[in-house]
Amino acid sequence: MTKEPTHEDVSPYVKAVIDQARRTDRLFKYKTTPILMKEYSTYDTRRLYKGQASKEPQTIIAYFRFIYNQTCSHSISERINELLGTSDMCRSTFNKKRAAYCLFLEYAMVNGLNAPYALGLYKSLKSFNSCKLPNRGKLTCAKRRKSVNRSDHKALTDYFWSRKSLYARLTALLHWANIHWGLRLCEWQSAKFQFRGDRRVLQVRNAKQTNGRANGKHRCIECQHYNPRIIRLTEECINTYQQHLLTRSNKTIMGGVGREYLKANKALFPKRKTKVSYYSTRHQFSANYKAWSKHNSELGEDFDERKLAALMGQSSSVTPYRHYGKSHKGWEAKGTWGPHTLPEPSAENLAKVKDHNFATRRTNIRVANDLSPSL
Repeated sequence: MTKEPTHEDVSPYVKAVIDQARRTDRLFKYKTTPILMKEYSTYDTRRLYKGQASKEPQTIIAYFRFIYNQTCSHSISERINELLGTSDMCRSTFNKKRAAYCLFLEYAMVNGLNAPYALGLYKSLKSFNSCKLPNRGKLTCAKRRKSVNRSDHKALTDYFWSRKSLYARLTALLHWANIHWGLRLCEWQSAKFQFRGDRRVLQVRNAKQTNGRANGKHRCIECQHYNPRIIRLTEECINTYQQHLLTRSNKTIMGGVGREYLKANKALFPKRKTKVSYYSTRHQFSANYKAWSKHNSELGEDFDERKLAALMGQSSSVTPYRHYGKSHKGWEAKGTWGPHTLPEPSAENLAKVKDHNFATRRTNIRVANDLSPSL
């Protein structure tokens, strides 16, 4: 009787393939992966060698590492059946995941212990026709703007306030408030103000905490530098959201807010390819924080990118640095809102952020060796 491929079947090969992928950035030239090389080359040879050769192998190796970790607690056959049962996954994403599963199964076959069983799973993956899957997903990051300039922000806010629909007022408040807080949309259902001693904080239950991508179950944002108008409108936003939750689900509310943004884009920016969404305000919060933190750094204050990760509910300092709004998109300081009013994360949340920032590490090394941190 054959058993499923597990951690033990591929563990001798995992480190070797990951190290090889890092060194060469060409996973498919690795000597012991002829099956995967053939599998992927038939999928998209031209794109592989025209500009994305260094990116897509990294994506597949990330999927491979995820599959390897999942085999500790999940059945590989269940995962494959779940993948084959998909109907709305983007075709290119499916093909990359399939290539990662093929790599996992190939190492099991190379080891020889579960070769018949692994071969059966491998054949079921190969026989699936991915042409029936959509070319693109329904909603991708490429379709959404990763910043909101001041003029667009004002135009959108005025548009939402002018409408009389069910979710227009809530959308206007969310759009205005999230520039200052950077929350995920689903996190507003749990947001509330509290006092810790004499300091007012906004407490939020972190999303994505179940898969290890958050910095704890909750995060607290200290906002003692924010002016009373920001606090008042944020409280109004929270109260309005809670009123909606009394009669409808959070998923329904999020869908209503999304439709308001679609109508606004159609009315205000009909010719744009990328659309402003609630997601854009989270990016703008990141852009403003980076721009204003750089300004404070020039004045001699310390800038720790872990703070931004803690404020946004991320477990790693790399995520907001690489994937969220850039500093050159930040707004200029205006009135009582600028570099002197940056929010602060709680010490507990900050301690849970993994520091993968090489610039910070280099600075710490220089300080430890009595060298100038700016060199």
